[in-house]
Amino acid sequence: MLSANVACNSPAPVSSYTFASLELQRLWMLLKVHSIELHAKLLRGCALATRTWARFAAA
Repeated sequence: MLSANVACNSPAPVSSYTFASLELQRLWMLLKVHSIELHAKLLRGCALATRTWARFAAA
């Protein structure tokens, strides 16, 4: 009987090059996500500082 999950049961060896490539892809995605989060925090902080400064200047 043949297993339904042939890819996981494949005896073909996986090279270190393949693992390095997958690790770099994962790292790149993490860097992209952190970059987006950092931009959001920075923009939110700038908006808050601008509103605070405008309120201070108007007083």
